Amino acid sequence: MNNRTTWYLFICAVILLFIRLGAMSVFQVAEARNVECAYEMHSRNDWIVPTFNGNLRTDKPALEYFAMITSFRLFGVSEGSARLFSSICGLLVIFGTYLFAKKHFNERTATWSAAILLASVHAIIQFRLATPDPYLIFTHAFSVFFFYEGWTSKKFKWYAWMYVMFGLGLLAKGPIGFLLPALGIFVFLLIKKQFTWKNIYLLHPWFGVLIIAIVSVPWYYLVHEKTNGAWTQGFFFEHNISRFEKAVDNHSGIFLLTFAFVIAGLFPFSVFFIRASQFIGKQLKSNEAVLYTTVSALIVVLFYCFSSTKLFNYTTPSYPFFAILLGYWISEIAETKDFKFLKWEFWFITLVSFSLPVGIFFWASKTEPLTSVNWLAYPLILIPLITLSAYFRRQKDNADLLLTIAGSYMAVSFLLFTIIFPAMDSQTSMRKNEEILTSGKVVVAYKNFNDAFVFTAKKTIPEIQNLQQLDSALKAHPRLLIVSKAFVSAELDSMKNLKLISKSRDVFSRQYSVIYEEIE
Repeated sequence: MNNRTTWYLFICAVILLFIRLGAMSVFQVAEARNVECAYEMHSRNDWIVPTFNGNLRTDKPALEYFAMITSFRLFGVSEGSARLFSSICGLLVIFGTYLFAKKHFNERTATWSAAILLASVHAIIQFRLATPDPYLIFTHAFSVFFFYEGWTSKKFKWYAWMYVMFGLGLLAKGPIGFLLPALGIFVFLLIKKQFTWKNIYLLHPWFGVLIIAIVSVPWYYLVHEKTNGAWTQGFFFEHNISRFEKAVDNHSGIFLLTFAFVIAGLFPFSVFFIRASQFIGKQLKSNEAVLYTTVSALIVVLFYCFSSTKLFNYTTPSYPFFAILLGYWISEIAETKDFKFLKWEFWFITLVSFSLPVGIFFWASKTEPLTSVNWLAYPLILIPLITLSAYFRRQKDNADLLLTIAGSYMAVSFLLFTIIFPAMDSQTSMRKNEEILTSGKVVVAYKNFNDAFVFTAKKTIPEIQNLQQLDSALKAHPRLLIVSKAFVSAELDSMKNLKLISKSRDVFSRQYSVIYEEIE
């Protein structure tokens, strides 16, 4: 491994994180709600109260909204500007992981850690979404990194930066942005038998509380005051305590599910977890950096084992630490020529690589609205060919084989963002109905509708719950547009003065969106 390889990796990071960032519409519901919320705050010049479709939104705190509003002001309102700071967070996390691993492990570990993160399709996707998760991963990773810098150097400036990250973490996703990294640090100190008054004093917790308060409390106080406590009640009790105590939207599962999320999210290199864990286990007592990184990785996964709500993105803050551990193991075995040592994992990766284009082709061929673009699987045929080529490079050493695997999954991300996702996006309800929704006509929603329509229309969409209200709205606004879901079409069809002008299936959903218009 050399400096040229390292630079190639960071060039790849810039390409994967920023290429065609605004090419896709905001059709994923969670992203659509976040972007629309920031857009409404931007439109009102309001940095305090988050709203979605004109209603108070208590799901998330303000850091992502601050970032998107800033981007809207600098670069205009667009999908790309909404996602810009998410990608910047991704770049910083990859750089930060590299620098941490280089200092506390070695340069080979640093390079492999970056390669593993870049090869993780799920990690790259997360850093390209306008959601709170990129900001949480950033604040979580850097708070953990800064603590260890302070711990090893005994310099308070690093602890001060850790407290800044704690404060930003509170603004990114609430208490979990502070509690989760702090819990990992606490467990590390307990294991080391270093949770003493002397070490607590070195942390200067009184200054820490002040720094955290300066960063996070003003916004929490202002939003509490401006909403008469409604935001505080909704966020802390509904979206924090309730999510931990009971599953939200049927997102539940056994405790092992969180481990499965990490294995899937860090594929392809996660297939080496078992081999790497044997090596890492032997290092825990003798290598403090390995112990700290292991605790930081596992604490995230174990915490969410006990949460009733389990989502794929919940375990993403653990990715940088698992990447470092895998990178450390690879740095020790990469120069060997013993292919038998890796053959089972390699052939499993190859099998998955061959399954990708085949599976996506048949899935798209049978899934509306993607049947007309099932060709989007064809570019992925390159991936198993690239992966298989690694077999013929194995004779030199395992480093070339593993680097080829990393490159093949970076190619997956590249193809997703440049060809496959844009092709899928062309079939979304947003793209198909964009011209209708932005025609200047008044738009209302009847009962249930696709939340992503709000940002597409660039205006709030009043929600109507019964036919009497709808009849009144039609009298007030001739040629009214009504958006809804197909399962309530029978009610709208009963009104003789309405006609169906659009029906399209929402991508990654069984639901169909419908648009009706008043007959002249």
